[in-house]
Amino acid sequence: MMYICSRCGHQFEDGEERRVKEYMGECHGSPAVVEYSVCPICGCEEYEKAKECSQCNRFSVDVEDGLCEDCRSETIDCFNRMMADFSIAQRCYLNRVYDADL
Repeated sequence: MMYICSRCGHQFEDGEERRVKEYMGECHGSPAVVEYSVCPICGCEEYEKAKECSQCNRFSVDVEDGLCEDCRSETIDCFNRMMADFSIAQRCYLNRVYDADL
């Protein structure tokens, strides 16, 4: 599993996070210690699971349908450039053909 720190953006894998033990006082005469994981670089407790983009192979917390935000945007731009080459009649035809297949 890959993670991305919310503060510094560092990417790290399971097992690379830093473990922190914090003394919280005593509970019934025994020391109370809380242990938690933080980013290995900046120590931030907030990090998110990341997924790999199937197009560019970069890791991101914002992957939908296998694509990161940049690749989704590029896909829309590419599609719009391609659609500009079609006439209105061709667009209507393609819309009818592909809507029927769904």
